[in-house]
Amino acid sequence: MILDHVENLEFNADDEDYLFDAEMTLARLSQGLFWLDNSVRQAENLVRKKAIKENIVLSVLDEPLNSAPADWISCAFQWYAVSAYNYVRLVGWLATKDTKFTDDYVKRVMPKVVEYRHKVAAHFALTAPRKDNAADLVSSVMTNIIYAHGYLRAGAMSEILVDKSGGELLTKNKTSWSLTKTHDKLVHRYWPSGPLKTYQAFKVSAGSTRKFSFDWED
Repeated sequence: MILDHVENLEFNADDEDYLFDAEMTLARLSQGLFWLDNSVRQAENLVRKKAIKENIVLSVLDEPLNSAPADWISCAFQWYAVSAYNYVRLVGWLATKDTKFTDDYVKRVMPKVVEYRHKVAAHFALTAPRKDNAADLVSSVMTNIIYAHGYLRAGAMSEILVDKSGGELLTKNKTSWSLTKTHDKLVHRYWPSGPLKTYQAFKVSAGSTRKFSFDWED
């Protein structure tokens, strides 16, 4: 099974049941990422049409952004970042079983998304500071989605802190990214024939036994 069509990474596993479970995880993630992209892309196309009509290249608070469901889109960017990160890391691990390669691989494939995931989507830097300056911490909870040069973008607006003497402190974290442009790049790399097929199933090979535990709250 080819996992990455750009770097020609293939699944490295001997256990067929393990392979099946991992394939299902990748498939579900791919389906979800396509769904998020399609939903955001529809809103983006609507905003872009209005922006072109009004000759607008940047919108932060007013039209044409007002026509898009800003709250949902903000969450969609966070969901996409976390799910895409999980997908790419799993690919790197399944192909090599090498943690160092996996860390470098995901940063190489989508560096801005990784930074956004670490500082916003997985948890806000404000709640878990790590080598962040004061501007980074404040900006991490500015989850505004803006329109700039044809695309909706997350992490594109950040706070500039000004001290009493007029000195400015800018963010170190560069987290601006476009969901739809990112998805197009990932499609080329991972899903040139479309999202992976998914279905609700388990696999138990002949002659083997699998045990499962289930738990839920009342």
